Amino acid sequence: MTTAVDCFRAAVDRRDLDALDDLFTEDIRLYSPVKFTPFEGRPMVLGLFGVLLRTFED
Repeated sequence: MTTAVDCFRAAVDRRDLDALDDLFTEDIRLYSPVKFTPFEGRPMVLGLFGVLLRTFED
């Protein structure tokens, strides 16, 4: 059985922002240890993941 976690991990491993877009709800909220306020909304979180996926290789 494939879970949402499995799908998320596979999308990140493939650096597939379109697959992540399908997994995130419009009202997603991501709390970061380096920012006092959460990243809110799909466009903001996808933008963050776009930067992270370009920055980190492994």
